[in-house]
Amino acid sequence: MNKNDLRYQKTEANIRNSYLKLSETLSCKEITIKNICEQALCSRNTFYLHYTSKEDLYHTLINELLASVSKAFEPYVEHAKQINTKHYIAYCDAIINSIQDNKKTLTVFIKSDNGIFFKQLYDCIEKVVYNTTSSISKRDDTTSKKLYAAYLAGSITGFVFEWLKNDDITDDEARKSLQQIHINAMTTFTKIL
Repeated sequence: MNKNDLRYQKTEANIRNSYLKLSETLSCKEITIKNICEQALCSRNTFYLHYTSKEDLYHTLINELLASVSKAFEPYVEHAKQINTKHYIAYCDAIINSIQDNKKTLTVFIKSDNGIFFKQLYDCIEKVVYNTTSSISKRDDTTSKKLYAAYLAGSITGFVFEWLKNDDITDDEARKSLQQIHINAMTTFTKIL
C-alpha cells in the first residue's frame, strides 16, 4: 500500500489516536488489537497493514515522540563561550514548543507511566545533551559533561512530567518558569564548559 496515499495516512492517524484514547483508561497490557480496531473503526487486516503488533504501534509512537523532543536540545552555538541570555531563552522556548507540539501524546504516556516512559525520556534527553555538550565544549572533562547531561535530563524530565500531570499549569506558566529556572542553572554550568 502507498504510504503517501491520503486514505492510508488518515487510517494511520486514526489507529494512533485510537491507541492513545484507549491508553487514557487502559494499561498497555489491557489494550488489545480488537479494542484498537473497534475504536479506529477498521479491520484487523487494516491494522496489520500499518503495524505488526500493538507493541509495534507503541514503540513507533514512543520513538517518534522521543525523536521529536530530542530536536529541541540541539545546539544554538558553536562553542559554549558564545552562549548568552538570548540563547538560554531560545533553548527554553524550543523545549516548551516541542512539548506543546507533542502535548497530547506526552500527556497520555505521562499520566499512565509506571516509570518506564520517565526513564525513556530521561535517557533520550541525557544522550542528546551529552553529545551537544561534547560538540560545543573544548574541554576534555568527561565527568563534568556527564554530570551536566544527567542534571539537565533529570530536571527537564521532572519539569515536563509535573507540568503535564497538572491540568492547571498553563503553557505560558510553564514557559516562564522554565526560563527563570533554566537561565540561572545554565549560567553556572556554561562557566565550566
